[in-house]
Amino acid sequence: MEGKVYRISRDTLTYLYRREGVAAHIYRPAFIDVTIDGKTYRNVLTFLVVDKAGEVAPPMHFVTKILRGAKGFVSDSYYQKLVDDLQNKFGMKG
Repeated sequence: MEGKVYRISRDTLTYLYRREGVAAHIYRPAFIDVTIDGKTYRNVLTFLVVDKAGEVAPPMHFVTKILRGAKGFVSDSYYQKLVDDLQNKFGMKG
């Protein structure tokens, strides 16, 4: 798994819970351990889909954010996997 980890403030945490739809039971918070360059960070917040019944295409503004945040940060092969998944599953262009 590749991605980014951020240090956030309490205000940001409140915003993320609202944005991810925690109260609406769209996503649920989960705390995981993440190892980066041999150092383990405990209780790192992530969000998990509550109802995994069927995938729906993310809004284009979110696709843009995902790809912009990943470009130059994740490996080229992982980035291409993101683009391929969006194209194959939802017919989107990366």
